[in-house]
Amino acid sequence: MIGRLLNGNLTKLKSILINKKYYTIENTCAYDSLSQVLFCSYADSDCYRQFIDDIARKNDGLVFEFIKKTVRDGVTVQSYRKRAHVLLSVHKFPCTKIGETIRVNAICTVLFLIEKLFIKYPTYKEVRICNECKQKSRRSGASMEMTLPAFNVTSLQDMITEFVTFPAKCRKPKCDAIVQRDWSFSSHLFVEIFPPYVENNLRGKMSVPLSDIPQQVTVLGKTFTIRGVILFKPPLSNNRNAVGHYTAYCWRSLIQRWQLYDDMIDSKTVTYVKNSSVIDRNILIYTL
Repeated sequence: MIGRLLNGNLTKLKSILINKKYYTIENTCAYDSLSQVLFCSYADSDCYRQFIDDIARKNDGLVFEFIKKTVRDGVTVQSYRKRAHVLLSVHKFPCTKIGETIRVNAICTVLFLIEKLFIKYPTYKEVRICNECKQKSRRSGASMEMTLPAFNVTSLQDMITEFVTFPAKCRKPKCDAIVQRDWSFSSHLFVEIFPPYVENNLRGKMSVPLSDIPQQVTVLGKTFTIRGVILFKPPLSNNRNAVGHYTAYCWRSLIQRWQLYDDMIDSKTVTYVKNSSVIDRNILIYTL
């Protein structure tokens, strides 16, 4: 069974000693939800486990070592210390000192964390070479952004294919030539999906059953399997200090069931959800 990370807001978690300073890390749901999906992928996928292990062996990112050791050893006191190390290393979050303890407010979006944590291993890298003027440009993307043509995700594979095959023109002034596009994809795909636009250039609302999410997508001959969906629930209050909450639905491919992970629930019981459960759109995570 995969261990469950608890939110730093829960009072049962004690302060963490790092470099002779005591810290509490609050509002950790974005990090926890992302981690839970990657824990499940590490446990269920030999390919993704090898990807994580290779990077951890090279000490090329704290988050990879965190994933490996937490799945191997379970969620322990060391897991929360490593979580604090990772979060403190990627961003200077707002801090408040109360007595001898430094309170760190780690509130952020999941996409922000993906950009920071996987900066060396983004979803994709692209090189564009103009066949006319020979200008070369490079770009990378932490995630793939997809605006769906309808209020469902059945077209996701077609949209991913179009994303990598759509002809692009050279961006150099006075050169409209079609460019050659060379792609490389990581072992994970972070896909942010958006519903179609409706009236007044506003996006509509979209909810889909878990069963409608494509279990596999193919990119340039590589087959990726759905590992989870991260959802964001906006704050109930309009108070400027109110915060929303992230949760993760993880697809356990070995048992063909969905599991819900909520870091505000202190329970060792696994929460299974039905394939017919309807969720709001947010971020899909696929891995090899």
